[in-house]
Amino acid sequence: MLNDLSLSIQTSQECIILRGNPEESVGSTLSGIVKLHPKVATKLKSLSIRLEVYGVVTGSAALKSGSLKLHDKHRFAHDEMVFFETKDAYTLPPKCHHYNFSFPIRGFWPETLHCHNINIKYKLIATAETTSLHTNRTTDKEIIVKRLPLSNMNEPIPPVNVSDAWRDILEYDLYAARKVVGMGEELPLVLNFRPLVTDIHIQKVSYKLYELVDSPVIKFGSHHLDDQAIELKPQTCEINTPNEKVVLLKMPNSPKIHHDCSNEFVTIKHKLEVSINFTHGNCLKSIRLRFPLNVTSEVTDQFFEALPLYEPQSLSKCTLCSPISTNDTNNPPPYTVNSLQSAAI
Repeated sequence: MLNDLSLSIQTSQECIILRGNPEESVGSTLSGIVKLHPKVATKLKSLSIRLEVYGVVTGSAALKSGSLKLHDKHRFAHDEMVFFETKDAYTLPPKCHHYNFSFPIRGFWPETLHCHNINIKYKLIATAETTSLHTNRTTDKEIIVKRLPLSNMNEPIPPVNVSDAWRDILEYDLYAARKVVGMGEELPLVLNFRPLVTDIHIQKVSYKLYELVDSPVIKFGSHHLDDQAIELKPQTCEINTPNEKVVLLKMPNSPKIHHDCSNEFVTIKHKLEVSINFTHGNCLKSIRLRFPLNVTSEVTDQFFEALPLYEPQSLSKCTLCSPISTNDTNNPPPYTVNSLQSAAI
């Protein structure tokens, strides 16, 4: 029977955008269609779709969380929609039926995350319950949820400005136009050095991005997971002088790094380190500057222009698929919604 019954999930968009932090985001909506296409007349007892939002800790991290298995699952939320359900099976005619669904995505829910040992997923699971003589048919689809900062021109993102001195020998300034940068984007930095003595020479300036992954669910040992340091190769601008540098630092893309996030399951933060190597007389000295950097999935609004538009009317162009006709015999009853309260565990 499995070869005679096609079940699929089609969503209005592959990516859901949450604007702002969990305290200010109004959330979004995930909508789409479940397509059920029996090739022959088929008896079904129910059809439903559910949304599961959960975190998964795997490998040694799962053992450190107190689990006795290498795969520990933590539920954030669970919603379900039942299209039809009956004790007595009824027969669906051999054609393509589709059912609309819609789930609210709460603004305080976590965004999608795929790390080595820790993941947060949004998954749609559709189930067609058959009679006792046959195996139920299920299909699933993962949805990507991203969180972006609010675009508010009245409240510009503050820059980073560090000024200090190394003893009474070298003064230095560091300026970054902003402390929020999207993956794959460039961050301009301005470095200015003011030697207070004559035998100071700047030898090299290097840059590293530190990613710190922490999980509160870890009960044993260190809470840190998958911490890493990535060396950034600067693109030097032409206006550089021996005591001033203007560089562009290109942020890595996913999956090499991950976006900043903070919830009861995982916290990811980033810091940018600038190492200044210089000579003072015959001695080699080094200064390291670190400051927090907020890395997001994307910052520019060009990302939204690439999202596909949802056109449900295009489904009618498919000659094999059509809505259930009211003239069909033995049609399922109108479906109802059974929404479970979102629960964080």
